[in-house]
Amino acid sequence: MANLENALNIADQIRGLIEGQTAHPFKITASFGVTEVKESDDLKNVIDRADTALYEAKESGRNRVKTR
Repeated sequence: MANLENALNIADQIRGLIEGQTAHPFKITASFGVTEVKESDDLKNVIDRADTALYEAKESGRNRVKTR
């Protein structure tokens, strides 16, 4: 399991690798939403926060990683 900072770095590395793919004639990008599991969380809370962060990444210009 990774802490929030490590998870953010991993997601950003993956995003960069996807963006760096040049074998296609079109640009490929990815957006990620990252969150931290808290002791009081249930699965729905975690997924909701990650989903909200993903939509924030897309709305702020795509090809980004956002945390919540």
